Amino acid sequence: MKTHLVFLLLISFTTNIVFSQTIETDRPDQTESSSTVPKNGFQIESGTYFEVTPLKSTVLLPTSLFRIGISKNIELRVFSQVEHQKTDSIDFTGVSDLELGTKIQLFKNSNSPTEIAFLSHFAMPLGSQNLTSNSFGLINKLLLSHNISEHFKLGYNLGWIYSNNGPNSGIFTLSFAFGLSDKIGVYVEPYTTFESVTNYNVNADAGFTYLIKNNLQFDYSIGFGVNNRMNYQSIGASWLIQ
Repeated sequence: MKTHLVFLLLISFTTNIVFSQTIETDRPDQTESSSTVPKNGFQIESGTYFEVTPLKSTVLLPTSLFRIGISKNIELRVFSQVEHQKTDSIDFTGVSDLELGTKIQLFKNSNSPTEIAFLSHFAMPLGSQNLTSNSFGLINKLLLSHNISEHFKLGYNLGWIYSNNGPNSGIFTLSFAFGLSDKIGVYVEPYTTFESVTNYNVNADAGFTYLIKNNLQFDYSIGFGVNNRMNYQSIGASWLIQ
C-alpha cells in the first residue's frame, strides 16, 4: 500500500506540463473522456488487464473498445473482452457480455474550458456461460471535463448501472490529468462504485500515456482498493484511423 501511495504522490506533484496530444482516449483511467471521435474516424482502444482480489484473479486479454465517429458530436461504441477468471474452485476463460453504445457531446465551446457529454451502453447477455450476467443492462454516465490551465485538466463522471436482475449501482470518478511533455501525460484518480450510502467500494489508480504518433498512443496504469482488498495493472494502446 505504501508503494502505491508514493507512486500517486510523485505523479500528482509533477510540473512543466504541456497538452498537445491529438488523440483523445477513454483509457487507461476509469473516467470516460468528454470528447468524441472525429466524424468518419474509427478508434480502437485495446489492452490487457490483471486484477487480484482475495476471492479471485482476473485477466482480460484483450479488452477492446471500438469507437466510430458518425458526426461531429456523436460516436457509436462497441465494447467486448476475453476474460479469464480463477478462484479456489473454478478456472475458466470466455467472452464477457457484449456492450453497444453511444457518446453524445452536449457542450463544447472554444470560449469555455468546460466540455459535457453523455454516454450510454446497452449490455446484452451474450457472453460465455460462466461469464454472462444472464440479464440485460444499461450503463448511463454524464461526462464533464475542465481545462484548468494548459498544464492541468480535470475530468469526472457520474453514472448509474442498471440490470434487470439487479443489483444496480452508481459510479463516480474524478481524474486529475497532467502533461509532462508533448508526448507524455500522467493522471491520478479516485473512483467509487456504490449500491447505497453504506455499501460502496472506494479505489484509486494512476498511470501514464505515451504518444507514439499523433494517432497512436501507448498507456500503462496501476490501481488499488482504498476500503477493499484489490489491485490491478493494465497495459494498452489506442489507434485513431481517419
